[in-house]
Amino acid sequence: MVIPREMLENLNLRAGDLVAFAKRANGVLITPKRAVDPDDVLTPGEALRLRRSLKQTRAGKTRPWSQIKHEMGL
Repeated sequence: MVIPREMLENLNLRAGDLVAFAKRANGVLITPKRAVDPDDVLTPGEALRLRRSLKQTRAGKTRPWSQIKHEMGL
């Protein structure tokens, strides 16, 4: 299928990208689809830990890795 270059640029699409089609009363809606590898999806627990760590980072509550390793006896 050929999609005009202007539409590709507007949707930030490249050759080989996936798109979804939805029938509408006045035509067809084309939207970008992103393929997600199931191994790249966070579990709810992992997502919670990530949000907490990002919050700590933004608040400046970080320590150097060397200090953490020392405290762990590594």
